[in-house]
Amino acid sequence: MKLSLRTKTILGTALIEGVLLLALVLTANRFMTSIVNDNLQKRAETAVNLFASTTKGAVLSYDIASLEAFVQEVLNNPDITYARVIDANGRVFAEAGAEEFLKRDFSEDLAAIDVTDGVFDVFSNISEGGRVYGRVEIGIGVSTLQDSINNITKWTASIAIIEMLFVAVFSFLLGTVLTRQLSSLTTATSNMSSAISQGKFKGAKVEEKGNDELTEVARAFNALVDSLEKEQAKVQSYQAELEGFNKTLEEKIASRTQQLADAQQVLLQKEKMASIGQLAAGVAHEINNPIAYVKSNLVTLRKYSSAYARLCQQLHSVQISLQNNTSETHGLNNKPLNELENILQEHDFEYINEDIIDLLDETDTGLLRVSEIVKSLKGFSRVEDSNQAPINLNQCVKDTVKMLDSQIHDNASITLSLDDDLPLIKANAIQISQILTNLIVNASQAFNESHFGSGAETIKIYTHAYDNKVEVKVEDNGMGIAKQDLSRIFEPFFTTKSIGKGTGLGLSISYKIAKAHGGDLSVLSTPGLGSVFTLSLPTNLQMSE
Repeated sequence: MKLSLRTKTILGTALIEGVLLLALVLTANRFMTSIVNDNLQKRAETAVNLFASTTKGAVLSYDIASLEAFVQEVLNNPDITYARVIDANGRVFAEAGAEEFLKRDFSEDLAAIDVTDGVFDVFSNISEGGRVYGRVEIGIGVSTLQDSINNITKWTASIAIIEMLFVAVFSFLLGTVLTRQLSSLTTATSNMSSAISQGKFKGAKVEEKGNDELTEVARAFNALVDSLEKEQAKVQSYQAELEGFNKTLEEKIASRTQQLADAQQVLLQKEKMASIGQLAAGVAHEINNPIAYVKSNLVTLRKYSSAYARLCQQLHSVQISLQNNTSETHGLNNKPLNELENILQEHDFEYINEDIIDLLDETDTGLLRVSEIVKSLKGFSRVEDSNQAPINLNQCVKDTVKMLDSQIHDNASITLSLDDDLPLIKANAIQISQILTNLIVNASQAFNESHFGSGAETIKIYTHAYDNKVEVKVEDNGMGIAKQDLSRIFEPFFTTKSIGKGTGLGLSISYKIAKAHGGDLSVLSTPGLGSVFTLSLPTNLQMSE
């Protein structure tokens, strides 16, 4: 079948126009998909790295409350579907968001094209010193971006279909003129794909000549290029807004992190001062007792000294009288002798001589007691607060008990069962004493009114070594801890004590100190029978630099 030139022109024009429009649709779609994918990957990488950096300190200190707050704050971003923080063993510290995505197995998405469920899944490890302590996982919803790409694809496809219809209707009338003008249009659009892919939209436009159908096609094509250029400008604007939002978010998080750190430092200092106050009260009581009877002995010794001074003075008078009357015995002045006799009768010097020995012994004992207390205090203060040094855990227990004994002896009695073969450990004596102070004081407060005065209130403290660890157990037979409270006992500000009798920070800070030493603090409790707190510390701790 022989085809006319017009028919060939119409068919050729339709074919060329269809190919060009298809290339335009595919190129535009590929271009938009590439832009969206790049922006999505940058957004996801920025968000997950920021989230990992924000939660790092809380993961290292096992601060669950802060982790939950961080997770909730991340979810304030409208495009984040879920967020999760897990440890190195896959256990969840904190998570929030859409349940359907939290329940499924996590699978990282590397590109937007990989997303099949509407959520772009990414993660980032939390590491310190080359060691991974956990990781964060977030899901960013991409449904809006996918809808935008689909709408653009449909829109460009619709334009292509409309353009094909225009070609079919008007190409029949164009004839030879169309074929001549078509060559210029083909030449002008030959580099369209590469120009659009490089973002050079002005170079992708064709020159508009005349006022015929081909010109209309050129105008429609240029309109499509203009639309794509506007869409790219919108995408760039959205990206700039997103970057600005991320920067603002980073600043807010940094500010709040600093505020939290400052507040935590204040609370740590207050709790430390509370522990020092506990020790200071015990020291004051322990020193006041021996000082009191030393003072009392000094008062008595002053009286005895006064008596001996009078005796010595009168003996001197007798001596002078004897010297003056050696030649005339019958004329001896008996007045000094009578006064001497009166002094001897007035004071029981035999008793005074015996009592002086006892008073001096008691004074020596009291001063020795004060010396022992000062020696114990030196054991606590021989290192700075942030340093570690070899310490004897048994001695640390003894010194702490000695400082607290006067405060808790009305509530309970303390018995010690210490392992004599306990190895030295490298630790901070002040901080370990702070833990022991909290545990012992809490144990003394674990007895209700029905216990007090019964004589059965007992606090037992054990130490022993096993493997590469040493343990201190503080056991009481008090009220115990309710089962629902055990899981929260080490949370900041959680307390079972009445208002005004506890800050809820003692056990939380003690737990952090134990972890900072590479150890652990745990509790076992049975309501009505008592509780056992166990402090475990490694024996191979390295000194802090």
